[in-house]
Amino acid sequence: MLPGNPVNEEMNMLHKQWMGLLTLSILLGAVAGSSGQQADAYASRLQEPERDPFRPPPDLRQAEGQRQGAISGLPRMNLRGWVQDGDGVSLALLEIDGEGTIVVREGEELRLHLAGTGVPLRIREIGPRGLVLEVGEERDEVVVR
Repeated sequence: MLPGNPVNEEMNMLHKQWMGLLTLSILLGAVAGSSGQQADAYASRLQEPERDPFRPPPDLRQAEGQRQGAISGLPRMNLRGWVQDGDGVSLALLEIDGEGTIVVREGEELRLHLAGTGVPLRIREIGPRGLVLEVGEERDEVVVR
């Protein structure tokens, strides 16, 4: 093969296009799956990782959930992760059973609707020790890890 040869350049271009189409078809096949069961298995692996290194073990989560559930009937909550933005404000992913996962920031106030009443939550602190909430009008402190 000689560089600059128009036949070689055309073959090179055709080869690249063919490889691009082959790669695209493989990716589409992987996402779509060859059957519904494969797609379901793939989706379930995406939704729940086998082991999250930042999540406490199930027995500890259950014990924390029982302790938290006793405070004003709060649902179980888990801190999924936290970061600090460029201005030094901390943000966190807070998972609330029955509600899903939400993004919260320090100083933010939320309302949880439990048994027809709104329970105020204030995000007091986000950091290495966890997410510190002030709950209710009495401002009871709850640490979510």
